[in-house]
Amino acid sequence: MLIQSKLVTENPPFAVEIAVGHICSEHRRIIRVLEALAAHGRDVAAGACAADLRLIDAMLSYFEMFSSRIHDEAEEKYLLPGMREHGAPDSVVDCAIGAHRAGRQRLTALRDIFRVWQDQPAVAAPAFLAQLPDHFAVETLSFSFEENVVLPCAFETLPTGSWTLIADAFGMHEDPLFGTRPAPALAPLQRCLFGPASSQVN
Repeated sequence: MLIQSKLVTENPPFAVEIAVGHICSEHRRIIRVLEALAAHGRDVAAGACAADLRLIDAMLSYFEMFSSRIHDEAEEKYLLPGMREHGAPDSVVDCAIGAHRAGRQRLTALRDIFRVWQDQPAVAAPAFLAQLPDHFAVETLSFSFEENVVLPCAFETLPTGSWTLIADAFGMHEDPLFGTRPAPALAPLQRCLFGPASSQVN
């Protein structure tokens, strides 16, 4: 990641290192679930396994609970407005906000098709599976843009005090899957990623 090459580890670390660490760690967790969804979709499409609708439902729920809500909203509340206020190019900030908005729209569309699939398995399954590769590619590209363009831009523009606020904000919320108290609705996804009794490591 470009942003990491700009940071020098200190003991104790700077607030910017803590904030960027939180944000990039959350990206890695979300991407892990995206990869699992994409892999399951490929296996189902190839006839290698039957669709696990409870697992898919939990994956979509994770994106709704954490990626689109907690993670993106934290960036839009604490990171991006500060960047705009302190002179970051509007094109960078607007692109990041637009990517969040487009991601929420794609996720809503996936959820809508998934509901039809649950009611009419033979009708909507191909449509849902066909959208997964594009959703995976665009979401991972969005994270790459944030880490290689948005965060380096923030590093160049934000004052130290802003990074303290961002680090505190991202340190306060908890991931509903990888955190200490996983959401019950995500149990199928938890078993898929960690096994029935395995420990979770952030």
